[in-house]
Amino acid sequence: MKKNIAYILVFIICFQITGCSQGTKVKELPAKERQAVQDDGNDYIAEEIALPEYAWINELAVQGNTLYYDAYYYENSDEASVTGALFRMDITEEQSDPVVIPYEIGNKESILKIFPNADGTLDLLVGEFEGTDANITMTELFWKKVDQNGQQFFAVPLIHYFEHRETIYPTAFTLDQKGRAFITMNEEVFVLDASGDMLFRVELDGYANNICSSSEGQVYVVWYGSLGTTIAKVDTETRELGTQHQIQQVRLPLGTAAGGAGDILLASDSGVYEYDTQSRTCQEKFQWTSFEMYADYSGKLLPLADGSVLWMSREYPETGMKYELTLIRPKKKGEQVKPEKKTLIFGGMSTAIDNSLKKTIIQYSKSNPDYRIEIKEYGEGDYEAGNTLLNADIISGKCPDILLLPVRFSMDLYARKGILENLYPYMDEDETCRRSDFQENILGAYEVDGGLYGIPLNYRILTVAGSKALLGDRGSWNLDEMIMFAEDFMWQGGVFEEPSQVRVMELCLMANGDCLVDWAAGEDGFRRDLFIQMLNFADQFDHYPYDNDLAGRIQEEDMQLLPINIQSVGDYQANCALFGERVSFPGYPSENGNGSLIDSGVVVAVSSNCADKEAAWELISSMLSEEFQSKPDLYRFPIRKSSLEKQFKRAMEAAYETDENGNKKEIPKGTQYIDSFETDIYAATEEDVRAVRNLVENADKIRIWDGQITQIAMAEVQAFFSGVKTAEEVADIVENRIRIYIEEMK
Repeated sequence: MKKNIAYILVFIICFQITGCSQGTKVKELPAKERQAVQDDGNDYIAEEIALPEYAWINELAVQGNTLYYDAYYYENSDEASVTGALFRMDITEEQSDPVVIPYEIGNKESILKIFPNADGTLDLLVGEFEGTDANITMTELFWKKVDQNGQQFFAVPLIHYFEHRETIYPTAFTLDQKGRAFITMNEEVFVLDASGDMLFRVELDGYANNICSSSEGQVYVVWYGSLGTTIAKVDTETRELGTQHQIQQVRLPLGTAAGGAGDILLASDSGVYEYDTQSRTCQEKFQWTSFEMYADYSGKLLPLADGSVLWMSREYPETGMKYELTLIRPKKKGEQVKPEKKTLIFGGMSTAIDNSLKKTIIQYSKSNPDYRIEIKEYGEGDYEAGNTLLNADIISGKCPDILLLPVRFSMDLYARKGILENLYPYMDEDETCRRSDFQENILGAYEVDGGLYGIPLNYRILTVAGSKALLGDRGSWNLDEMIMFAEDFMWQGGVFEEPSQVRVMELCLMANGDCLVDWAAGEDGFRRDLFIQMLNFADQFDHYPYDNDLAGRIQEEDMQLLPINIQSVGDYQANCALFGERVSFPGYPSENGNGSLIDSGVVVAVSSNCADKEAAWELISSMLSEEFQSKPDLYRFPIRKSSLEKQFKRAMEAAYETDENGNKKEIPKGTQYIDSFETDIYAATEEDVRAVRNLVENADKIRIWDGQITQIAMAEVQAFFSGVKTAEEVADIVENRIRIYIEEMK
């Protein structure tokens, strides 16, 4: 929402905007021809509706089969002057060109919301703004009514109703059959009578996604709160919300609109759903991937009278706005469409399949003449259940063709069972993805017997940090060395963030999972001596209370070691600020290699049963491209070397502002938080980047290993910590259970 507001205000304030009054000649902006259709194989067809080339489309709404919108365009390719106007356009098979509604958009003014009425009039929310850049503020908000000739016959100032709010910006707007206006502003709904007087307001327990008036005349608000996606009627009689209903099928609401017969349409990142206001049930209408589309928060959902749906997608690259308008309509009887492509399934945990990844998948799917990629998401309603199901599908050979590996998995197990394809042969044949183009140590961490069975698209480093004055340049240590260090500080308040027996045992297992169990050794693969050593070390932390104020403990030297995640140079700078000096990264105690762990939630792999492995690799190759890996919004380290260097370069670039006297000064690029501690982040130094590069280049093992073995171990350790069993007895039980598990997995 903030990004939307920023773009609107840039066009309003930073350019000279000329409104279109009645009689003003407007530059001809013909619509282009419709694009080819996409068939979902069921009841709907998607067509791309090509609008004219606008600099910016602000708000859209529909009435019947007519689309209304306000847009800004450059006059005569002169980017110093932008013209704004209201448009209407008939959305039918014989799509007409846009027609200007000659309403005059005033200077410093923006149309924020549009509500078209059946009689052709338009209700508008119009804001007036002053200031420049970050100091832009709304000085007035009007509710206006205009006719098709642009004549204004109603205007009521509203901003005084919202003076209690820190931020004043309407997020949704609708009218009911009695002409009452309903306006949402994040977590509040405001209701005004037909003359513009405030009637009442209600508060929500979360962000209001949208509000709409059904065909029955009832107004419903949809928001994301403590119960997830929730819908409720705004009751004008009781002046409260009606019964609240959780919409479990819609994980993240992206848009809401009135459908037919009293129904409400809800868009999520997976598809569009129809909520029946009578039965209070929700059914899927279609999935975006059926039409090789993706959806995110910046889109707009618009239902037409014939049951079709319009979806406006918007992107905000540095060069300006990009938008696409798609009509998804019911298929006509006997309608001929192009043959359906063959399908490859891309699957993974829903939390790992973000919009950037979806966009890349859809772009590949559109460009491939033979295959469409269908996305299968696990864990939308239950993360743990989804992770378990994905693991089970992989082990049983029912996994997707291309997949993101689950959070807890065994690369050794998957590779030895022949479940995954070795990707090195495909990489070696691809000139755009040579091994030398990527961090060799990161690739090596995902190898099994020289084969590469998964590639992380990006990653972070999980490590343990401490002051350099105390640790020197130590870059790793084993369990014995860490025990010696801990003994020196045990009685000064503790060593770890949470010095409990269970937590310390988990930390020990985290870095030693790769050497605790040797799959190749079979029954003799359990390191019993190492496990007993971990138990005895963790047992020392039985009676050490700890303070939850993490930052305070570090700064008061009551804690010497801090488990941290490093996914940017800024993270390193923030930890140095917390410790008050430069930090070292000994990592977790490891008996084998470096103790800093590679962690990625987006490890992509190919099933050995994939229908077309070459096509699957082409998709992965696009995710490893310079373009994908170098995106500024990639919030972890990219695996491609050149993209990592670009990220380091951006970290060293300073941000500046110019004061009223024309003096240029450096300003923070952002703020980092560690518990209660916060610090501003400025341009990184060469020493900062060198420290992070050294951390990245020396990490040689992945955090993710067999989650089942962790569960087996942790299920038995409490018997030792409580004194019921000896360390040797617990080790015997764990060894026996792991032996059985290994046999079952062969």
